[in-house]
Amino acid sequence: MSLINLIEILAILVGAFSGFIEARSKKMDVVGVFTVAFITAFGGGTLRDILLDKR
Repeated sequence: MSLINLIEILAILVGAFSGFIEARSKKMDVVGVFTVAFITAFGGGTLRDILLDKR
């Protein structure tokens, strides 16, 4: 595993944790927490790839 891959995985985990914290602060149920965490983690990376025109 290269350093770039490790950083990318770490960024996904941090994004998911950020979404988890935000959803819990809004007192969402378990499904809402996982949904927000998933969208935050993978949506940010997808948006970055679109803006950088990566395929």
